[in-house]
Amino acid sequence: MENQEDVDQEYPIRWNMLISTGRKFHKENKKVEAMAIAELTEELYPDFVYAIEGAADIYKYCGEKEMARATYQKALEIYPCYNIIERKIKEQDEPVAFGQKYKRKEPDFLAAMVPCKHHNH
Repeated sequence: MENQEDVDQEYPIRWNMLISTGRKFHKENKKVEAMAIAELTEELYPDFVYAIEGAADIYKYCGEKEMARATYQKALEIYPCYNIIERKIKEQDEPVAFGQKYKRKEPDFLAAMVPCKHHNH
């Protein structure tokens, strides 16, 4: 695609707006709508890692652990160097201790700095 106008014509619905809408539905306890947005995002952006990651996040927020795992795996297949996805897949298996609201983890920027095992960069 040559310019932004071509991108706008090819993808009239922006992926980040879809993900924001899905997260909004989740916060409003509208799981069916949130899941529909995640599915639409995957359909419209099947090869865009950030859109697929966002859809997986929505599945995770909605409690759909297996769908989240499969979608994170799809994102990792698209872009194997995206180390944050590996961490998100691993977190699916780590139980949260009683009374622990969030798991302790390193910031995303540190996870992204881990050397890529697939390429020399």
